[in-house]
Amino acid sequence: MSDGAVSATAADCWHLEHIGRWNRAVAGEGIVVGVADSWLHPVEPALARAVPDVRAFAADGSEAAAVPLPSSHGTSVASLIAASAHGVAPRASIVFASVLRQADGQRRFEATPEQAAAGLRWLARASVEGRRVRLINVSFTVSHSTALYEAVTACLEAGIVIVAATGNDQATVGYPAAYPGVVSVGALDRSDRLAAASGRSATAPDVWAPGMAVRTLGALGPRWVGGTSMAAAVVTGGIAAMMSARNGLHAGTIHAHLARTARRHASGAHCLRIA
Repeated sequence: MSDGAVSATAADCWHLEHIGRWNRAVAGEGIVVGVADSWLHPVEPALARAVPDVRAFAADGSEAAAVPLPSSHGTSVASLIAASAHGVAPRASIVFASVLRQADGQRRFEATPEQAAAGLRWLARASVEGRRVRLINVSFTVSHSTALYEAVTACLEAGIVIVAATGNDQATVGYPAAYPGVVSVGALDRSDRLAAASGRSATAPDVWAPGMAVRTLGALGPRWVGGTSMAAAVVTGGIAAMMSARNGLHAGTIHAHLARTARRHASGAHCLRIA
């Protein structure tokens, strides 16, 4: 998972226009979203309010000291979900698990399957003011492991929606996106093209969403980033907005709802449409 910014020509939020029109003033109200990622910098009051707790996990899955990483990846993901200006569901609450670590001193951040599994298990138990996590965003990929599969299965059986990026290697779809029941996400660019690098297979992605050169928040302010990581965050925000508007929208119906409301791309792919 790289953390480099992607250049863009305009400082706007095209991703919000691209997925429909809805009442952002109340979008996500009452919905708690779990985010497993790198680290969250509370760069605006809305995110500081939204995130009551951050837990960190080591490579073996044990709980670790929550140490900020030199990465804005998690902040960008969270801002697309719930920031006041950039977020799809600004009224959602976020619970954050720090599971990515710096890879060998490089500008890449990765997780082990054990870290990812531990983060998912903790998020599934987390709550905000008595409200449990309804959906979890995973904007990275790891390899398959029994521990990760069991953690994903436990979340799904508990009625928690998992939204995951397919990864930025066109030839493969990473985990947990490749597991049945997970909402797998590919990226669109602002010209409505399917991003060439998005991981894909015969059954994934389930849905495509804006992800290339999108405006987000980082540790130092606004930034433009791209990839399936950001597309997954847009979908997570979209589902949170739908859940807050439709009390009957739960994990068991989310795939059907996304397919029913999706905009059909010229390629035949389903593209996120909030409805």
